[in-house]
Amino acid sequence: MPITADQRRAVAHCLAHAIPFVVYAEPGDSNVTFYADDSVSQPLLHERFRVHGWRDRVVATIVPRLDEVSAPHSTLQPSSFTLSSPLPSSTPKETYIRSVREIITKRKANGGKTVFSRVETLEIAPESAITAIERLLSQPSPRMNCAWYTTETGAWLMSSPEVLMRCDKENYFTMALAGTRKIGSQGDWDNKNSEEQSLVTRYIVERLRSMGLKPDVSEPFTLPAGNIEHICQTITGKLGRQSPSMMASLLSPTPAVAGLPVYESLADIERLESQPRDCYAGFCEITREDVGEYQAWVVLRCARFTASKAVFYAGGGITGQSSAEKEWTETVAKLTPIRSLFL
Repeated sequence: MPITADQRRAVAHCLAHAIPFVVYAEPGDSNVTFYADDSVSQPLLHERFRVHGWRDRVVATIVPRLDEVSAPHSTLQPSSFTLSSPLPSSTPKETYIRSVREIITKRKANGGKTVFSRVETLEIAPESAITAIERLLSQPSPRMNCAWYTTETGAWLMSSPEVLMRCDKENYFTMALAGTRKIGSQGDWDNKNSEEQSLVTRYIVERLRSMGLKPDVSEPFTLPAGNIEHICQTITGKLGRQSPSMMASLLSPTPAVAGLPVYESLADIERLESQPRDCYAGFCEITREDVGEYQAWVVLRCARFTASKAVFYAGGGITGQSSAEKEWTETVAKLTPIRSLFL
């Protein structure tokens, strides 16, 4: 079922009064979950929602202390719905193209890839954020759909296709997701996308083996993700000594959102990207310790928003075979579904 009237009122109240909250629907689930954290009430569930920003530069936790009925009656001091830092301006196309061409030249010489991102900033009407959240959660989806607000991160909305880590008491599941093309494309994937996928898979497998694990890797398959599709391989195995949250932190950022070689790609990102990534390409996690469940999702297909603006994030893997114009077009395709929720 879609977001309820009580949940909508609770989301609006939390945004208006800067109360930390999360509202989400897990992949394929018709139920929408909402809770808020006033930091003083007793927890309602054996669960927590935690956001890890890009490279763990910000970490925020929401404990379920208020539900959709009690949240609108919270006695927290009202405050303006703002963010801790100003929103970035849209990335000019010429700036993006120039930076991508510089990366392509470097990758032709040295190999590997760098995941380079840009933003688009949009003025929105006061009710647009609530409407976007309603639309996002209006029907079951194969993606992790959620929105949250914390004082550390500000307000975000995402519809992520990428599992970073999912665990029960004995087993783990993750995926290597890379390559992008228009949904329903015919024929085999091209060399550029196939190479990008193999780099991501190899890195994740090596990281898991470094933890003493023995991962099993599926054959590549095409995974639909809205108006685009990706190459995907699932990676599974038995848990070791590390906690699921530690495993997720050791995998993040993967080459799907950073690149390879990792440290060289991270240096390119820090030097050339014109905006901070904040939560984009970090991950959010839900832990249910009472039943031994854990899941973490890469923060992709996302927007950061205030009452008057929204910023949309998208990136792509740049290799020596990339075309700067095609990479720009790819980011347009990735931005469009989330952007349309606010219009």
